[in-house]
Amino acid sequence: TGSSLSMVSRAVALDLGLQLQPKTSTLVGVAGATTWVGTTLPEVRLGRFTVRQQAVAVGVKGIPSHVGLVPLDGILGNDVLQHFQVQIDYPGQRLTISRPGTADETEQTVPLFFDGQHPKVQVQLTARNPEGRTVHQPALLDIDTGATGLLLMGPSTRGLKDVAVQGSSSLSGVGSSDPVSISARSVPVVSAQFGGQRVERKVDAKWIGAERSPHR
Repeated sequence: TGSSLSMVSRAVALDLGLQLQPKTSTLVGVAGATTWVGTTLPEVRLGRFTVRQQAVAVGVKGIPSHVGLVPLDGILGNDVLQHFQVQIDYPGQRLTISRPGTADETEQTVPLFFDGQHPKVQVQLTARNPEGRTVHQPALLDIDTGATGLLLMGPSTRGLKDVAVQGSSSLSGVGSSDPVSISARSVPVVSAQFGGQRVERKVDAKWIGAERSPHR
C-alpha cells in the first residue's frame, strides 16, 4: 500500500509479450527519482475479481528482485487496491478483498483517508529519550505495507525535536538501485495509539526533512 502505482519486473513484461512505452515523467520514492517505462496488463485477477486494462510501471529502479530467496515479480499498488475493501491479516497470512461496503466493521476499525495515491491514518505517537523526557504528538502517517520500521517526514513545530538525535540513515526503495545515505534524526518512539489500540514497542524512528520550514 506504499505504492501509488502497480509495477512488474521487466522479465514478466517480456514473458507476456507486452509493448513497453517510455514515460517523460519520473517516479519519486524515498531514495530519489527515476525515469520509467510503462505498459498495460489486459487482466489482473485477484481471487474472484478481475481488473482490466491495468496500467503498470516496468522494471522500476529500486524495486528488489527477490524477498529472501523468493523471486519478486512486482508490486500490487493502490491503483488496483482502491477498487476494493481490503483486510490484511499478518498473523493469519491472509489478504481478503471484497466489494466496498460489504465487509463487516469491528470496534477496532480505524478510519483512514485515501488521497488517491496513499492511505493515511491518524496516530498518537509517544517518544522518550534516555534522560526520560517524554513527548506526545499526533501524526498523520501513510500506511505502507512494503516498508519496515517507522519513517517520519517533513518539518514539525511540536516536541519531537526535543527528544530527537541528529545522525544519518541508509534508505532503500524506489529511485535508486543502491541504498542512499541521507541526513536523518533518530526519534525514540516507545508507543503508538490508533483505532482504540495502543502498541507498546520501542522503535527507532527515522525523521528526514526536519530542517525544512513548516510553511514550505
